[in-house]
Amino acid sequence: MSGDHLSSPPADPLGLQAHSCKHCSSLVIDIPKFGDVSRYNINDQKCRFTNITIDKATEAGRLGCKLLAWTASKTHSFAFPGRRADGPYLVVFLFIGKDSLYLRHVAFQWTWSGGPGPAYEEGDGATEKLTVYVPPGDPVSPYIRCRPAIVEAASTETFEMARRWLRECRSSPDHSNCGPQRPNLLPRRVLYVGTQDHPKLRLFEPPPQQHLPYAALSYCWGSVPMITTTKSTLQQFSMNIAMEALPCSIQDAVFVCRQLSLRYLWVDALCIVQDDSIDLKKSLDTMCDIYSRAEITIMAARARAADQGFLDNWTVTEAPELTFRLPAVLPNGVSGSVILYSAAVTSFRDEPVETRGWTMQEKVLSSRILYFGNNRLSWICASTAESPEHTDEPNRRIEKDIMHLRSFYDGDILRMVKVCDRFAGFNFPAFWDDIVEIYTLRKLSFPEDKLPAIAGLAEGYKRAGKFTSVYLAGLWEDTLTSDLLWKTDSPGTRPLRYKAPSWSWASIDSPVTFLRLQFWDGLQPKHTLEAIVLECSVIPALDGGHFGAVKAGQIRLQGRLRQFLWSTDFGTIRNPDIPGPEGLVEGQAWPDADEKINEEVLVQGQVFFSSVFYFELKFEDYVHGFQSLGLVLCEKGTSRYKRIGLMRFSVLGTKTESFRAWMRDNNCQSVTIE
Repeated sequence: MSGDHLSSPPADPLGLQAHSCKHCSSLVIDIPKFGDVSRYNINDQKCRFTNITIDKATEAGRLGCKLLAWTASKTHSFAFPGRRADGPYLVVFLFIGKDSLYLRHVAFQWTWSGGPGPAYEEGDGATEKLTVYVPPGDPVSPYIRCRPAIVEAASTETFEMARRWLRECRSSPDHSNCGPQRPNLLPRRVLYVGTQDHPKLRLFEPPPQQHLPYAALSYCWGSVPMITTTKSTLQQFSMNIAMEALPCSIQDAVFVCRQLSLRYLWVDALCIVQDDSIDLKKSLDTMCDIYSRAEITIMAARARAADQGFLDNWTVTEAPELTFRLPAVLPNGVSGSVILYSAAVTSFRDEPVETRGWTMQEKVLSSRILYFGNNRLSWICASTAESPEHTDEPNRRIEKDIMHLRSFYDGDILRMVKVCDRFAGFNFPAFWDDIVEIYTLRKLSFPEDKLPAIAGLAEGYKRAGKFTSVYLAGLWEDTLTSDLLWKTDSPGTRPLRYKAPSWSWASIDSPVTFLRLQFWDGLQPKHTLEAIVLECSVIPALDGGHFGAVKAGQIRLQGRLRQFLWSTDFGTIRNPDIPGPEGLVEGQAWPDADEKINEEVLVQGQVFFSSVFYFELKFEDYVHGFQSLGLVLCEKGTSRYKRIGLMRFSVLGTKTESFRAWMRDNNCQSVTIE
């Protein structure tokens, strides 16, 4: 038996067949007035109770109502005995923006009568949130701003929207923080792309100090060989480059530039002579300027490799069966309908470009980004972030993803200090730790690129903070004792080919996080100690390349040093001077890498590494305990050491005595770590 479907709705612009029947048409989406509270209001959630019980929904589903059958399938947690017989009832949740005419999502949840219950949370008894849009020509479309997602990435509609975003960002007072902080000085070499009417493609080397707007491309190279500029092709490419010879992502970027009336494009594969070390160095030294001065960065976020391109049509839903048309009523009495569907949404962090090391600095340094993601086009700048499937209101802000650097700042890092003044208690030096933690999660095709791939970001960070501090292979001299407190959650690998000194996180192929001392119950320590930085230096791999690869480096510190035995398998630490259980020292250690350290000894059935040392970086003494953080070192020569891990002691009460006995009568020493 069918579900008595209503008359056929207008053609859907997304090509989705929206279900609508007499059973679910009672679920009217009544948009409340701004500030109105339905039964209760949690943040931006408004809800409306219905008289639909689980029994009614189940019966309607049996009669063919796809929406009520779907909601009924979410009630498994209510199936056990002991519940009242008068429920549960279906509740409609509306997720509404600051403007009550901006309805973002709708969801459904089951609750028992007699009270609103908890706020909506996806889980037992709750459906997923469905995205809302209004079909063109619907009576409520002039009042509700939600519009269908764009399917064709290369459509006229896509680039009309992109041009409007760029125009707004250039001219609106709301975007006064946007755009390049300094003039659009053309890089040493760019790709001239011509116009739509007069397309031309060749390399162009502008005269010095030529100021013209240009775009930069951020993309994944991939493993497939592609055309690049070399010493042998430079002259030819300066006259002409065949469009069809380029990988798809670069072709698509050229097309985007022409649509935006930008005649110049910077692409690393073509604008850097790949087999010329001098040209490479000059380009790497100006990477910060290249992206921060670009009028816009085109980010091919969805393409895993350059040969894939990023202008294929978008997938708007992966569950077309979850598409429903419901009646909608505005506060002024105007009635129409809205479409609810399960939007295919890929988080920023899941886009292919977000997994690669080089693209992180390209994103953070950029002042404006046109972001071609898996499911949508987005706009990111210092003032706003936009996605077309949400709204056509150009200046709407969306919530930032706190797992990204955008949780602090969207756009050009050179204005980060100014923008971050809005955040109370913002700790600018600790921001570098956040950068490193996110960066080390990303992948590099060549491990030796670990420092070069973040060099532009390090330079921009120094400018933004107005630092005089020296950059030391991923760390900073002024905050060195804190920057040394990085650790690996599981031992990484230490490449055979030298990348960085052992004290730098760049020496390990593994994600890292940073440890920090924390006060106990808000108490201030009665006594503190911190290692003293005596000397530090690095030797760049290329002359003048202060932020890139290094070929050597060392730091000389003064602090407390103590030898101990270390079982990396069991995390056990022993005082070598005290036999038996009394020699155990309570602490926590993190090996940097899975590697054989030095000579092994057997103590009480456990294998320990000998000639291992604890060098204390920070110590805080409290009335009832202490905290100590330091490096695990192995000896390389007289007073010369290699870092092999990080250690923490955080002890209360009588248990502090084992550590105090271990460190007692231990004078400060000078150590050199390479």
